[in-house]
Amino acid sequence: MTNKKCGQKRSPSPCTPEDEGPTCWICLCGGADESGQPLRRDCSCRGNAGFVHLGCLVGYAENVTSEMDEGDSGKFIQAWTACPNCCQDYEHDLCSDLVARCNSFVEANYSGDLFLACHAVYLKLRKLAIRKENKGRGAEVATEVISIVEQMRAENPSQPRAILYFEIAAYETLALFAEFEGTRDSLKDAVEFHTRCRDIYQMIGIPTDLPHAEACIAQARAKLNGLVDGKGGGGGWTKEDAVRDCRDYYDESLEESGENSSVTMISMFRLADALRAAHRGVEAERLMTRLSTIANRVHGSKHDFTRDVEESLMRSRRRHVSVRGKRGKQFEALRYEGEDKCVVRGPLSKPRKINEEKTFTVHNHQIRPALGSPVTCHGLEASSNLNGKMGNVLSRKKGAQKYTVHFEDESLEPCLVHPNNMRIVFKLPGEEYYEK
Repeated sequence: MTNKKCGQKRSPSPCTPEDEGPTCWICLCGGADESGQPLRRDCSCRGNAGFVHLGCLVGYAENVTSEMDEGDSGKFIQAWTACPNCCQDYEHDLCSDLVARCNSFVEANYSGDLFLACHAVYLKLRKLAIRKENKGRGAEVATEVISIVEQMRAENPSQPRAILYFEIAAYETLALFAEFEGTRDSLKDAVEFHTRCRDIYQMIGIPTDLPHAEACIAQARAKLNGLVDGKGGGGGWTKEDAVRDCRDYYDESLEESGENSSVTMISMFRLADALRAAHRGVEAERLMTRLSTIANRVHGSKHDFTRDVEESLMRSRRRHVSVRGKRGKQFEALRYEGEDKCVVRGPLSKPRKINEEKTFTVHNHQIRPALGSPVTCHGLEASSNLNGKMGNVLSRKKGAQKYTVHFEDESLEPCLVHPNNMRIVFKLPGEEYYEK
């Protein structure tokens, strides 16, 4: 008999993944469809699960769209963007193809329906990576979303919550691209865009989102003030402020969605980045190690997000040092040899050219760990209770050869330590990753 969805002929007996390999989860046929399109799978499914023909998937999403009402925004987005089996977003060309087919379908069948048009354009915005090279396209799509929402508001001031969230996403996109540009005028725009996000949050009546919105305003305003006063940054917003904001957002995501949620994993990644920028390397590395475990379990090792996490984790585990006598150059410390020698490689360059680097051994007294490096204290006399304790090299005291070490044990106060009394920690204790 012939399957009407894809035109393939099927035997009366049901095919099984074990007997006949992967099959489309919609039409249950293996191989290409009648148009020659192959089975595709750009999600987090493994084994024989999750394979689908693009035509079948588009048909499924079109059915969901035709049956939706104003309370079904979530169903619409899931149907066009996520695999219903693993509940993770599609990637790569499949993601792009679905977004394009969604917009074509809505334009052809629902011309003049601003509600559906806003959903379709939002999907374009959703798949755009916030990168400098996407600025022009991102601004264009974000502006289109805002324009549609304003048309809808002109017809009816009371709009569904989902539409207002789309508007927030558009303003956040414009704000982030404006911050990337970094000029005085663009940072003024960023403050304005973040302020509009905050105002919409207040209108929706969700107080839990307001602190994050206020933090975004403060950060953009601080960058602007840094340019105005000639300091080139800072302006009252500190790296610890960024850590607090990212931690609050991560905690909220974890409580609402659980650790396997894409939103939670992304907020976890951002928190680790903020911790690393604040020179809190131990906590950042432990967090990335945990995220690596979650990403491999949820997405699998070949997923783009998992690869990004693994790359970031690898960077976190590199121990950078400066070497006395080699001013202005940075090296990677590899290991200790004996009690008083350290093997280093470098000097490092951007982009890194490992083939041009040299590996050599120096005395421990010649190296200075980079800020954020995990270290343990040893040989301290006045503060002997800190010997063996692990922490981060947080900052250097001006005019002195001592560094502030912030300990992982929060009951211990930060302490000024001379580099001769610090030992780099190459492998954090208690991390199962190192045992694999």
